[in-house]
Amino acid sequence: MKANYYLYTFLLVFLITACSKDKFETRPTLEVKEYNTKNLQPAAEGESYWQVTLKYTDKEGDLVGGSLNVTQTRLNQRPLGTGDVNRDSIIGSFAIDNIQDKRTTGELLFRLSHNFLKDSRTENDSLKFNIWLLDRAQNSSDTLVTDMIVIEM
Repeated sequence: MKANYYLYTFLLVFLITACSKDKFETRPTLEVKEYNTKNLQPAAEGESYWQVTLKYTDKEGDLVGGSLNVTQTRLNQRPLGTGDVNRDSIIGSFAIDNIQDKRTTGELLFRLSHNFLKDSRTENDSLKFNIWLLDRAQNSSDTLVTDMIVIEM
């Protein structure tokens, strides 16, 4: 009877360890490490910035030659007024070339200025950003959606 118990325990441990996956996947992963602020105010002098630090993993380490892609979603319910910027939701696709090739984990810093983000001249804006990675082999990460960011006038 005890022999069966040990045999079943051994088989259970063997199955758990044999079925474990690698820590990293072919598709890159992306997550928010931190925001510098979620309430961006204009600077008294110079320029203020919203920035997000992103953690990434990529099994092949082939992010160099890939891109960081960003779109924004404006959450204000009122439409923009006359004279306001009516920007498309695409912020841009940014080439990744400033990290060491074959690096499987690391951080990326993405930042935008207050003047660039401020669409309305009459009220605060609230935005969310959709961010995803595309590596050199065109493997895409899941789309990360940031917390709501308030852009004050």
